[in-house]
Amino acid sequence: ASGVGDGSRESPFPEIAPALEFALALSESSPCLSAGVGGGRIGADTGVCDLVGVASRRIYLAPGEYRAGLLNLTSGIALHGAGLQSSTVRGTLLVAGAGSLSDLTVTGGFSGGLLIAEGRTPEVLRVGVRGNLGGGIVCRSGSAPIFRDCLITENSGNELQIRGTRHRLVIRCRCCSLRPCVSAVKNSMFVLFWC
Repeated sequence: ASGVGDGSRESPFPEIAPALEFALALSESSPCLSAGVGGGRIGADTGVCDLVGVASRRIYLAPGEYRAGLLNLTSGIALHGAGLQSSTVRGTLLVAGAGSLSDLTVTGGFSGGLLIAEGRTPEVLRVGVRGNLGGGIVCRSGSAPIFRDCLITENSGNELQIRGTRHRLVIRCRCCSLRPCVSAVKNSMFVLFWC
């Protein structure tokens, strides 16, 4: 991936890290600027910006390969590629929010491909998870992701590891492996549709 982008569908980011950057500055209209003792500021002085914060961020990736290492996708992040064969993220994605992933391939992770954090409920659509060490997808206790139209293959360890007791939906996904495709610990619940 090359060039400069702003993260919009028309001008996708050429790298992932700049897309995930954010500032802790307060908006000029924030009540925290004058609600402290004696009309002072509440919290650390991190500056002021003229932009209003957003609860979520939608990031579009151009076709190409993106080196991620271990990438933490916090709450509200939606990461959209240009297609399974077009956008490749090299590394492990820790999905620590309730955002979404779509139209990309995750490969070359050293701690698995996708790690779904405890209690998180992301939607994963048309994502390839291939060639990762430590398994393909690990769903931690209490997570409840939805996987649709995904390809999970050629990962070391199990392709899909389920831990905990919340429901997970796996819809129209393909798992190609000589190992067991799904590994679930006792009391784990998942539903497979048309896989």
